Amino acid sequence: MATAVQLKANRANAKQSTGPNSEEGKKTASRNAVTHGLSGSHVILPGESIEDFQETLHGLTTEHRPATPTETILVQEMAYARWKMLRAAAIQQEVLSSICGESPNSDTPAGKIAASFLESGSSSQAIEKVERYEGSARRAFLQSLKQLATLQQAAARKKEKEEAIKNEQLDRITDAFMKLRAGRQADERRQALQSFLSKAEMALNKTKPIPRMDTAALGAQPAAPTSAAASCTATDGQSSPTSAS
Repeated sequence: MATAVQLKANRANAKQSTGPNSEEGKKTASRNAVTHGLSGSHVILPGESIEDFQETLHGLTTEHRPATPTETILVQEMAYARWKMLRAAAIQQEVLSSICGESPNSDTPAGKIAASFLESGSSSQAIEKVERYEGSARRAFLQSLKQLATLQQAAARKKEKEEAIKNEQLDRITDAFMKLRAGRQADERRQALQSFLSKAEMALNKTKPIPRMDTAALGAQPAAPTSAAASCTATDGQSSPTSAS
């Protein structure tokens, strides 16, 4: 553990530090932000197209359709990782072009990063570094994709379960309604029959014709006259002239 004297000395040395003094040191320091663009927190580096990144993000959002803030964050992380993969591919192209005799394009972020890699090591080391960064970005993309798929599958199962419960409740309500309706129809038939019997009893007591039963209320068709009744009616009609003669 550092003593109070050492901490005081460190603070004094830090105040005296003004950064690199040589031109090469200043040049290297100025490229640090660009060099760290592969693994750092920078999403869009100076010189990169914000419109292209937004198009990448829009495409992933349209494809996966995030429904919650967490799903939206995962889609954004996928876009960040995909952007770094594209950046790594561009840097690798610049390194390979330099191997073929062409200098990296100093007007693009990929060219600047490729130049810094080549200055700090050989071409093979530069390619190895780019592939390592590309692999890291690819793993981050796949991890976010896996997490997003897990969340969306869980949400889909939950929705299916809720729909099943809702449909079951609806079926129960429908069944109860049908039973209630059938019970009411039975009560109406019973009341119609009781009314008819009451009227018939009153008619018999007063020696009046029995009222015709309302078969429609009972849910049945009126009975047709039997053949025996029809023959009796015909016989009665033919016997009257005979008796008169």
